[in-house]
Amino acid sequence: MSASKIEDGAIGTASSAHPRRVGGAVVDTGGTLVRGKGVVSSVKNPPAPMGSYNVKFDRDITTCAWVATIGSGDSSGSSQGSIRTLLATGTTDTVNVRSGTTGGGNSDRKFHLSVQC
Repeated sequence: MSASKIEDGAIGTASSAHPRRVGGAVVDTGGTLVRGKGVVSSVKNPPAPMGSYNVKFDRDITTCAWVATIGSGDSSGSSQGSIRTLLATGTTDTVNVRSGTTGGGNSDRKFHLSVQC
């Protein structure tokens, strides 16, 4: 496809080509929000298995992308492991984040979460 067709909007409008960031969060291993934007609350889910957290946003996020990565909230570095996201059961505004070891076991991890619509 030529550059002129892209410039003419053949692929999509600026709003569809560049998703709008609704918010994000940096959360520590205890579930405490280190910093965030558009976040109402962040909690570790007891008595759920280790590594289960809920991050609640100030709007409906059901049609958004939820992307998480393991990482610290400061310059101390991060640990290795696995992480996944899903919409918390029965909600429209809360992401459930589950972190674990590289071997697949549940484990508490610091993480960064970004929500884009």
